[in-house]
Amino acid sequence: MINHIIEQNKKQFSQARDTPLADTPLGRLIGKSADMQIADQILEGNYDATTQMAEVTRFLQSCKKDPSVQTYVQQTTPQMFKEAFGGLSEKKSSSTSGRHIGHYKAATNCPTVMEVHCRMMTNPFLYGFAPEMDQGYRRYARKGPRHS
Repeated sequence: MINHIIEQNKKQFSQARDTPLADTPLGRLIGKSADMQIADQILEGNYDATTQMAEVTRFLQSCKKDPSVQTYVQQTTPQMFKEAFGGLSEKKSSSTSGRHIGHYKAATNCPTVMEVHCRMMTNPFLYGFAPEMDQGYRRYARKGPRHS
């Protein structure tokens, strides 16, 4: 049974392997996080796709940004933070970060700590992922500093 599940997962999760944006020369040029210059060229409509198949060229042209759509930026402000955490009961469960709700409540009384939290909560909206440094911070917030 386990072997069957493993084989099924291999088939299921590798279906996109040979598509133009997966592990192909074009995919590698764009980058796994679309953080290469070519990704910006595609979004701006400046990428020269003449060497691509017609279907890929049409797809890349359809990825051009629509100038009428404004970029949305979500920013967590200290006021939002206070409103969200200031009135919560400590009996509420904490987030997946592993921090106790009391940590957030206490942060509402310290502008510096609250600002750190606001920035950390804004980062995923700005960059599309939580920064790796947050992992170390989570460990620190749960266990405290390490003593040498």
